[in-house]
Amino acid sequence: MKRLLLLLVLFILGLNNYSQGKIFVSLDASPTYSFRTYKLIDYSSGNSNLLSGKILYDSFKKYSDSTESPKFGFKISANIGYSINDKLVLTTGFHFNKIGYKIDKTLRVAHFVVNGNIISSVYSDFKLDLYSNLYYFGIPIGIEYKICTFNKITLGLSIGSSIDFLVKHDTKDLPDSKENYSEYSKIAVDINAGIQLGYIINDKFEVYLKPHFADYITPNVKINSTLSNDLFVKINQYNYYGDIIFGLKYRL
Repeated sequence: MKRLLLLLVLFILGLNNYSQGKIFVSLDASPTYSFRTYKLIDYSSGNSNLLSGKILYDSFKKYSDSTESPKFGFKISANIGYSINDKLVLTTGFHFNKIGYKIDKTLRVAHFVVNGNIISSVYSDFKLDLYSNLYYFGIPIGIEYKICTFNKITLGLSIGSSIDFLVKHDTKDLPDSKENYSEYSKIAVDINAGIQLGYIINDKFEVYLKPHFADYITPNVKINSTLSNDLFVKINQYNYYGDIIFGLKYRL
């Protein structure tokens, strides 16, 4: 990692000497609001004596949609950009982000009350605070297009993609959850887009605000539930998130 950062610094310095004023670096951070979708990949066909795996998927999705909900996370980024012209900028860098979803389940507990020879039970429902988190180190590649500039205000669009490497996953769920038959992808790729509003402080510095959305096009998690050789279902989980990025640019 240290060698990679050193090469990046030398690369920036080399570009700065070669293209004075066309290079900028930026730092930004954002809260994220993320969730997931499920896609059925394969399932057992079933017959007159055996259920179809499609029924397993329908039951799985209905239960997941009723117990899972979006949650907040975060993303921090360091970027470098090269201005092709007054309108177009190529960008890359690296980021670290946390995404996932909440799991809302209720556990019913019985309390036994003894009154003489009579034993009665009272049930209480406890709401469990459960979750599933994914942590990624990513390398984004993107293009920014400046639509217009009014005095010191700039408005632009950005599109791009990111290759994200799984750092760790952290799940808190009940013992019989899908965690038991889930495989987490080491690498996931997203496509993303945003609208950027900037304010030029001076010739060197600019602050910006960017509403942004990213959707993974490769599975974050592969779920393979097999009850027998003749009854199985394979499901892919794709995460997505929206965020509002706050950042600072410095032109070299």
